Amino acid sequence: MTKAEYNSNDRGVAAWTKRVSRRWRRGVRRAAGAGICVLGLVGTTQALEVAGELFVNLDASTYHTGDTSWANAGTYTNFQAFGDPLADLIETTPAIWFNGTTDAFTGLDAAPLGLVGPDPTTTIEAWVLNPAIGGEETILSWGDRGSPDGSNNSFNYGTNQDFGAMGHWGDAFDIGWSRVPKSNVWHHLAYTYDGSMGRLYVDGKLDKEKDTTGLDIAPTSPIDIGAQWQLGGLDLDLSRLGSLAIGRVRVHDDVLSGSQIETNYLEEMASFVSPPPPPSEPLAAAPVHRYDFNNAAGTGLGATITDQAGDADGMVIGEGVTFTGSQVSLPGGTSDVAPYIDLPNGIISSLTDATFEMWVTVEGAANTPRFFSFGSTVDGELAEPGGGGADQDVISFSVTRGGNLGRQNTTIKNADEATLGGDVGDVGAQNSFNTTVPTYLDEEMHLAIVYDSDGGTDGGAVIKHYRNGELVATSSPVEIALASLNDVNNWIGRSNNAAENNFQGSFDEFRIYDYALNLNQILGNIGAGPNVVNVGGGLAGDYNGDGQLDASDLDLQAAAIASPTPDLNRFDENNDGVVSLDDRGVWLHDLRKTWFGDADLNGVFDTGDMV
Repeated sequence: MTKAEYNSNDRGVAAWTKRVSRRWRRGVRRAAGAGICVLGLVGTTQALEVAGELFVNLDASTYHTGDTSWANAGTYTNFQAFGDPLADLIETTPAIWFNGTTDAFTGLDAAPLGLVGPDPTTTIEAWVLNPAIGGEETILSWGDRGSPDGSNNSFNYGTNQDFGAMGHWGDAFDIGWSRVPKSNVWHHLAYTYDGSMGRLYVDGKLDKEKDTTGLDIAPTSPIDIGAQWQLGGLDLDLSRLGSLAIGRVRVHDDVLSGSQIETNYLEEMASFVSPPPPPSEPLAAAPVHRYDFNNAAGTGLGATITDQAGDADGMVIGEGVTFTGSQVSLPGGTSDVAPYIDLPNGIISSLTDATFEMWVTVEGAANTPRFFSFGSTVDGELAEPGGGGADQDVISFSVTRGGNLGRQNTTIKNADEATLGGDVGDVGAQNSFNTTVPTYLDEEMHLAIVYDSDGGTDGGAVIKHYRNGELVATSSPVEIALASLNDVNNWIGRSNNAAENNFQGSFDEFRIYDYALNLNQILGNIGAGPNVVNVGGGLAGDYNGDGQLDASDLDLQAAAIASPTPDLNRFDENNDGVVSLDDRGVWLHDLRKTWFGDADLNGVFDTGDMV
């Protein structure tokens, strides 16, 4: 059974929190401080490193769906089940699925004294698989979120760069992962606190450390698995439950060293078999617009950005853009002076579904720059930097929110009564959703924003955000059709909101599709790379199958034109029954999007064509 096939039966959240409150109020269990050196886990023959008293030692193999509790082999209490946690096998690995809405386990007494109060030392280890990572998903916790700072202890598997790994409450104490562990893979995640330094480990390696001296963990709440407590410790926070699978959990009273954590990871790793990655597949159809930015190296003022798939060539507006021969670089800056790329009007509002795909590198971020912004401003259509004011109609995707590289925004908005798509729609409607995925400067990434007109659970429209082949988030239902947009300012690297800065970084490729790509197609594109259109059956005109339309293909075509018995299935591009110079014209004009005389096939006539 997969997580998607698992639908929980909510036993009643109100009854849940009341029962929890009664149980932990019965008293505080005071744990002894015995030291343990090695440990034989339930169902294994492994000997593992232990630091001080082992309060929690949970193994998914000891729980069965429908059990009322999860047996703890450590010195703390057993854990009461709430909701319907699902026991399952992931490949051959025992696991417990938490549905993210009602499922959790909670101890019967307050957390042991060794884990609470001022600067308590501890080590947490957990084997976790998270299919789709949210901003803050709880693995286990104790303490009290909400106030004062430093009173909570929530070990998380989330993307939020501030508290996606450890939530102590307060900027001085919270920690995010340096690199969020990859989704849908078993990971050994660990956290240690030695009284001053908090350290995070992923698969036996140090990920991040931070001085968090001054913790004072609230002493009244039990230890919870998959959940954390609201302010006051009376109710569980239902918005931060983990939606993930857990294989094992250990909580130690003292601190394991980095080498001991690596030892435990290596001892157990063979027992945790990850599911195979999703299969990749070719595209159902090529993009309707494709910009590869392969202009000759140099400055780009006024340069044409050739549409390699359609007839919507763009143009560089403003000074400061440069080309490398394979990418375009934008310097960023305020919208009154900074350059950007302008695409033709109407190319978005003419679509029912859309995917905006890019290979892009962020080189700086300030004041919510946009990768793209297609729509209009209060000043209508703009032909140069400056002007604008607030955005009106728009579909846009931001690099950051403010200057925070760990936060993004996707917006679709219909504030303009005008439209180029023929559907005025609900003027005044707006759908916006935020994501919290770390962006790393100077590292190329693959992004896809998908507008799916009937992809929601209710059959309505949704927007999906994919990054590097992983689904980051899906919006709530979207009320606005693309046909409602007055897309007179279709910009790459500039926002229709003049208060937001322009994009700083480089694009390798930008594509627009007239349908919603799925994850498998996105993975296929990532595998093929930015220079290949991964259409099923191969790229038209790519006679040698190297993923490029280049001179070597022309050589093969020339040989076919000269041959008395050419391969018509391969070389007859216009389907007239012969292979001739007419097919050369189809290859140049329709497939390569250039013309006779462009000897170096870069889309422009320049000195490179003087051969």
